[in-house]
Amino acid sequence: MARRDRTALDRILADDFMISGWQPEGRLADKQFYIEDCLRPVEIQKGSYQFDRWQVRRYGDTAVVNCVLEIHAIVEGAKWGGVVLITDVWVRKDGLWRVVTRHTSPIE
Repeated sequence: MARRDRTALDRILADDFMISGWQPEGRLADKQFYIEDCLRPVEIQKGSYQFDRWQVRRYGDTAVVNCVLEIHAIVEGAKWGGVVLITDVWVRKDGLWRVVTRHTSPIE
């Protein structure tokens, strides 16, 4: 995502990928929407991000990954960011690990 690499996002995200906590009003977004939103041209200044507190739990061909992301930037001239908890579920199929779902929650 940071590199705005469509090919990498397409490879890493499962075809039926869904994300929650990304859109207002609790709406779910699919892979296509998420990739397009990540690649949408926006003016970003002074961007910084840091992942912390990684926890990976594996259950056979499924892995649950939790981490905390602190992100700050000036987007389109306005301060943006905060601290969020991310939960990803990865599934290995045909020898490849792909994210099938992501949930983000702001940490107050």
